[in-house]
Amino acid sequence: MIEIKLSSQSFRVSAAPDGLLYGTTLSLRSYLTRFSHMKWNQQLRRNVLLRRYVYYNDRTQTLHIPRYDLFAFCQLLQQYGIAYTTTELPLQYGLDVTIPIKAGITDRDERQTKAIHHLTTSDDTVRALSLATGVGKTYCLIRTLSHIGKRAMVCVGGLVEQWKEAIFTFTDLTEDDIYVIQGAPSMSKLLNQIDKTIFPKIILCSLGTTRNYVIDHVSYQDHPPFDALFDLLQVGVRAIDEVHLNFWLTMMLDLRSHAAISVVLSATFDRGDMQVKRIFDAHYPKLIRFGENEYDRYVDIYSYSYHAGNLPMKAYMTSMGYNHSKFEEWLLRRGGTKLEYIYGITYGPIIFSHYVNIRHPGQKLLILCSTRDMCQWFKQRLELDLPKIENFTINLYLYESAESVLTDSDIIISTFGSAGTGRDIKGLRTVLMTIATGSDITNLQTLGRLRPLNNTDTTVYAYVWNRGIRAHHNYQTIRRNTFRNRGRSFHEFSN
Repeated sequence: MIEIKLSSQSFRVSAAPDGLLYGTTLSLRSYLTRFSHMKWNQQLRRNVLLRRYVYYNDRTQTLHIPRYDLFAFCQLLQQYGIAYTTTELPLQYGLDVTIPIKAGITDRDERQTKAIHHLTTSDDTVRALSLATGVGKTYCLIRTLSHIGKRAMVCVGGLVEQWKEAIFTFTDLTEDDIYVIQGAPSMSKLLNQIDKTIFPKIILCSLGTTRNYVIDHVSYQDHPPFDALFDLLQVGVRAIDEVHLNFWLTMMLDLRSHAAISVVLSATFDRGDMQVKRIFDAHYPKLIRFGENEYDRYVDIYSYSYHAGNLPMKAYMTSMGYNHSKFEEWLLRRGGTKLEYIYGITYGPIIFSHYVNIRHPGQKLLILCSTRDMCQWFKQRLELDLPKIENFTINLYLYESAESVLTDSDIIISTFGSAGTGRDIKGLRTVLMTIATGSDITNLQTLGRLRPLNNTDTTVYAYVWNRGIRAHHNYQTIRRNTFRNRGRSFHEFSN
């Protein structure tokens, strides 16, 4: 008799490292391929495994599988005549806490009110909030935590301080009410001192810190097992921000967590790769996603194409396909004259017409590149052009940059990883996207950097692509379909 243990988002069985289901002669290796993300490698001429969306605990020899596939797994057992029982693991409902909202703080609009109502009244253990960037997912979650009144853990990618500031903005919580997990020592301290000297109401947890813990890395061998974490901390609500950006890691958290309520947030519940999208959509089904099709159209979107002559394929192609970082590196190393030509017919005119000539004091421009070297090139190039007209403050914003760069600069030049997602830039009027990509996630995330301005000014999103590169044509078809539905207006121009 096989015992299947059920958690809110996983089921667990005892198995050997080679996939043999203990107590049977059944190997699960073939079954588990449905959770594999494979990619064709041109050099090896075969598919290679990138990720597997299940978790195997070597210490306990337990296989954690997404719960959405439980029915199929039981059918497999029945097919082989294997008897089984199911046991629901207890949920952790969490410590009662009070999270007071500041006087005068109210919902901005009906969408926020509906979202908060959904998150607080749904009977589902897993609740997904999909609101466009700028609608206020952060506020909705904080208000929801206040309504539910249980100790909560909010897992975030790299915006811990931004979330902490938001909590102070919307609530009357103090420093003692919030605990930040950032680095292994802070996790150890919390586990040792929880409800002794540390009494948090909200725990902000860096996803990077949880990575080694959730996969049972040797550095956490002296810690309690991750499966016991929410019981030890008495966390009843676990939330994950921008769940699509770190899907494999958040999946591992889901498979090993048992808080009574899980809330996942994202501006776009989508994945670019179809293999991963199939797993993603099954794990976070559309049925539980609130607000997915509700968004404001407040951005004027401009597509600019150019042709810079014949380019060698080695300038932008790798064994895995088109690579924009390689394209930038080639332009900087060997295509200097072409880069100047592209700047002259696209980047320069876009910057002047969509920012310099229309900006009001305090309004900013964000330029997104793929590589740090291209960011530096843009900074040097703009420093030659713009002082002739006005004294602009031009700065790079990279991983190591201070947050003050975002507030003190007129023109911010950054990579997608540094400022293309999750960063709120007050007064942002224009985004110039120089990266060619067909990823809906990347395109929508960069579009989402723009928020409605307080006056009647319209925000602008402009991007460029090369008509001489086949991949760019393919990306343009995808972008056109995406942006036509998301922008206040959509315009296409050829240079």
